[in-house]
Amino acid sequence: MEASNVYFTSFKATEHENLLQELHRLMKTAGFETIDFTDKYAAIKIHFEWKSCIAHAVKIGLGSDQYNLITI
Repeated sequence: MEASNVYFTSFKATEHENLLQELHRLMKTAGFETIDFTDKYAAIKIHFEWKSCIAHAVKIGLGSDQYNLITI
């Protein structure tokens, strides 16, 4: 199974970028505009314990613990 991409952002507003702008940049970087969601499952989760989510997915057979961390 190939490694999944995990996109991470701190979601801290700055004087140059508010939270909505940061979310837009995150989704654009992740390629949401090009994903075909028709008849497919997608996991989109805002979560502070993302590593435990990956561990749980492995435990129940939904994925691998191999991932590429992409920091936005």
